[in-house]
Amino acid sequence: MPDASESVEWKNNPDMKLNMKCYLGFPLKLPNGNCFGTICVLDDKK
Repeated sequence: MPDASESVEWKNNPDMKLNMKCYLGFPLKLPNGNCFGTICVLDDKK
């Protein structure tokens, strides 16, 4: 997402209080394909 502050979906996200601009999320999956978590990177710069 290029700029989360411009996204309606992110408007009420608690991370927006930290002036989040960029977000990258990646699912972590078990060998059987089940998702057990995510790695998320947040940044306040575009």
